[in-house]
Order: sequence, then C-alpha cells, then structure tokens
Amino acid sequence: RIQLSMQLQAVISQYLIPSPSLGRAAAFEIMLMNNAISNIIRDSKVYQLNSIIYSSESMGMKYMDTSILELYKNDTITKENALLYISDPAIIEKI
Repeated sequence: RIQLSMQLQAVISQYLIPSPSLGRAAAFEIMLMNNAISNIIRDSKVYQLNSIIYSSESMGMKYMDTSILELYKNDTITKENALLYISDPAIIEKI
C-alpha cells in the first residue's frame, strides 16, 4: 500500500451504458493522486475514496455517479439504465 500510494498517478474507469441514441454512452470516473488519496491508500481506508473524489471535482476528478447523472439529464441514457449503473439510486429518484 505504501509503494502504491507513492507511485500511483491516476485511475480512470468507465461504464459503457446502453443508449437509445448512441448505442452505448461512456460514463467516466477519474481519480487523480493528491495527498488525501495517497493517505487513504496508505492507511487502507479505501471506503473514503468516493467522498474525496466527489469533493475534488474542481481539481479534475470525476465521480461515476455524477457522470451517470449528467448522461441521464442530457437524455443520453434512459432512467432505467441510469438506475442499473448508479451506486445511489436516490439521486435519480430526486429528479
């Protein structure tokens, strides 16, 4: 964990979500290394990563649920598909 926390630069993941207009739409999560992320990895507190990513979007990070929500709001994906991929379905239900 110590070596990973010192060497990792970024992690990018994607879901390819079925889309009526595009066939598939890409939703991304981007985690860039900073001191908070490094400490979380080193201390084995990975359950805190999502909150750091979400609160660091102004620094270029992107939370997966935010990306999925944007695709849904832009009518790129359906509500049903958004609910299948999002980790917190309550976000979609509030809209």
